[in-house]
Amino acid sequence: MKKIIILLFAAALAVAPEKARCQNEPASEKLELNNGVRWKADPATQNNVARLKNIVKNAGSKKTWSLKNHQSTAKALQAGVVRMIKECRLKGPDHVALHHWLEPLMAKINQLSASNRAGMTERSFHAVEAQLDLFDQYFQ
Repeated sequence: MKKIIILLFAAALAVAPEKARCQNEPASEKLELNNGVRWKADPATQNNVARLKNIVKNAGSKKTWSLKNHQSTAKALQAGVVRMIKECRLKGPDHVALHHWLEPLMAKINQLSASNRAGMTERSFHAVEAQLDLFDQYFQ
């Protein structure tokens, strides 16, 4: 029960500031380049993505992958996303593009958090890792 409350609290923190800044922005669409060019990301976003990648790198380097390890990784990633949203100062099309990348990442982190079997956990972890890797393809 405590885990559910923590997850709901983290999700509420993540969504509240996001909705306040994005009231007039269109619903999410597919992530694409900006006419063949990568979108601009502010330094805070770049730093927060680097932190998220570091969390994944450290978790992936562990020789044993336990349920406890993946839960702590998911919590660290969720906290990192909350921080990224709080610190984000992007506006306009760059901000919308960031949401197209961030929303699937949040969903994948939630799947990692909810996974309870070894194979499912590993797939969820690699899905998070792949979504994080997309950042550099779409943002500068």
